[in-house]
Amino acid sequence: MSSALAPILAVYEHTLQPIGALSWLGAPVSALDVLGAARLALVLRQLREGFHGEYLRGTADGDSSGRPGKGRTLTERRARARDVATTLVMVYGGEAVVAPWLGIQPSFMISGAVPATFVGVHALVELIPAVPAMSLYNEVPAALVDAFTRALLLCDFIPKVVTRHASPAVSNSPWTLLLTALITANAGPFFTSAFSLLHPTPINLTTPPELLPYGWTATDLWIARW
Repeated sequence: MSSALAPILAVYEHTLQPIGALSWLGAPVSALDVLGAARLALVLRQLREGFHGEYLRGTADGDSSGRPGKGRTLTERRARARDVATTLVMVYGGEAVVAPWLGIQPSFMISGAVPATFVGVHALVELIPAVPAMSLYNEVPAALVDAFTRALLLCDFIPKVVTRHASPAVSNSPWTLLLTALITANAGPFFTSAFSLLHPTPINLTTPPELLPYGWTATDLWIARW
């Protein structure tokens, strides 16, 4: 192991330890679970507010005929239930798709500790009066949390699901591992974009970024593949 990576690995392993107070209550939630939930809640709020700002600017600018807002879908009153559903779709959308095909129970059907963590942290982030817009200055430090959560998903959670499968045809299949990683990591964001869950307008079906020109360059697709 490189000496330069040793501190990073030590921090990563430390974040995987269950939080004592929550473990005592019967909820085996790690510090990384909480950090990941906070990171996701913050990003979703930033995106949601960004889309709302784009909508308002588009309405103010008007269309090519000079009539503001003509033909634009009206906004709807934002419901907390929609935001909570968006969070859960982002987290569990991929697992919900893959689990039936692998013949296993999704984790959220076995324990509610982690889903409750994501919902609770989401509620706390929503209480913050204002959050900064995405920028290089706040995204670079947050990349460490992203790296840890992606490492946990793609190097621990998904491989265990496949390699410990009861069927040798599944557990010994590199293709199953690749496909499971691809779908699990990307289906949640895919559904969120496809149903416009973060937009201020009513839910409607649209083409997700992954299916637009150059959508194949999306980082998550290549992380899942490799």
